[in-house]
Amino acid sequence: MTRIQILWRSGAVTEATTERRRYVGPTATPEAVVAEIRMRVADGWSDRAIAQDLNRRGVASPKGLTWNKQSVRGLRKRRNIRSLRVPPEGGWPTQKSDGLLSLRGLAEHFGVTRRRARHCMDTGLVRPTNRGGRGRPLWFALDAETEHRLAEAARGTSRGRTADAGGEK
Repeated sequence: MTRIQILWRSGAVTEATTERRRYVGPTATPEAVVAEIRMRVADGWSDRAIAQDLNRRGVASPKGLTWNKQSVRGLRKRRNIRSLRVPPEGGWPTQKSDGLLSLRGLAEHFGVTRRRARHCMDTGLVRPTNRGGRGRPLWFALDAETEHRLAEAARGTSRGRTADAGGEK
């Protein structure tokens, strides 16, 4: 039991008692459910989709609650189940058939580092037209205006390196 006493300015005392919640220890997720979640993650399912599937089939969480994306993510974290998709053999392509360039493709096209290409994206010189999703590449379309801005930025980078190397600014 927990006993609480409140001493008021007037000198009066209010007292209350309540029963303490008992700690029952960590509840374990059945291995069959963990294996199922592991399989769904490997198939590319999102945490939300896994939770919806478990709830639809009436599988309760270890605490007897419904699943949500946070509870699935928490279980994945505790069990070290990674959700990032690995790139295909040889890595992600630098250009798609429709002409979109990945960040690496953008850097190669303009002869700059990937870090510089990322900086151009962060500063708004170029914006991704297609976000591939978590763990997947961003894709960029190059129109004439964007290509001109990026070419100027690339030339500015090489001039900056030359000036820095000579000690002048």
